[in-house]
Amino acid sequence: MKLRYCCILTTTPDFSEITNLEELSLEGCVNLVSVHPLIGMLKRLVVLNLRDCKGLWNFPSRLEMDALQVLNLTGCLKVDQLPEALGQIKSLTELHVDRTAITELPSFYPRDMTKKSGDTSKKEVGTTSTPQFQCPILKPSNYSLWAIRMQIILEANGLWEMIEPNEKTQADNKKDKTAIAFLYQSLPEEQLLQITKHKTAKAIWNALKTRHIGEERVQQARLQTLKSDFEMLHMKEDETIDTFTTKLTTLVNKAASLGHTMEDETLVRKLLNVVPDRYLQIVASIEQYSDLSEMTLEEAIGRLKTYEERIKYRQNVEIE
Repeated sequence: MKLRYCCILTTTPDFSEITNLEELSLEGCVNLVSVHPLIGMLKRLVVLNLRDCKGLWNFPSRLEMDALQVLNLTGCLKVDQLPEALGQIKSLTELHVDRTAITELPSFYPRDMTKKSGDTSKKEVGTTSTPQFQCPILKPSNYSLWAIRMQIILEANGLWEMIEPNEKTQADNKKDKTAIAFLYQSLPEEQLLQITKHKTAKAIWNALKTRHIGEERVQQARLQTLKSDFEMLHMKEDETIDTFTTKLTTLVNKAASLGHTMEDETLVRKLLNVVPDRYLQIVASIEQYSDLSEMTLEEAIGRLKTYEERIKYRQNVEIE
């Protein structure tokens, strides 16, 4: 059962009647404060995911979850201790407590899921196994911004030296693998498959840079051509508003696909400046009585089409 990112949920319902429930995900329920105490009675539950339930502060003390294998409390910022009964769950193989208020696991907990300190009766909570930032997805049109954001994320996690080593940088396989994991999270499937042959974070970064800077140059050339076409575009005497605006919006959409957005004000002014003289009266009216900085392209097209229809109507009446 998945109730992820339910912002109105403050406490969980009683799931004890669903005796065959095997997975329960409440990930991202940021306003969740408490879970129903009988959640600990779900004997068939295998996975309990409470990741990023930032408001959660309590966890049931009575636990008879004989099948539980995965408990994820990552990002539960207010959870500061684990129930003693957790140590009785022999099936538990994964416990995630990154970014919580927990500083030590209970001394009874014997599993080798965390890093041991000098005192063998205590086990420190690992804090580096899960990324703490949302990685941007690399797209054909956003490499420059993607690279800036990814550099900041890698720097914040102490991993940028795996991409640009300095004189003090030492080989660190774990850090390199972590940096690779961050990069992999930011790539769509089709690009991921293309860079798997590169085995280090630096090699992956350089491959992406080479590929996308080349693509960006091609895109900039295409965009420059579209801008020239936009400047040269004029409405012919025998064209209708519909025919001309189709050409105009086609150019606009092509530019948008290359990451360039044209503002409505620019498009409205362009439209009013290139229509033939027979539209002069309505253009003058629009410019005199309307705020072009607030007008949408659709509104300008609508007014011109209305005027066009009136002209056609009058012409038909005169012919009759």
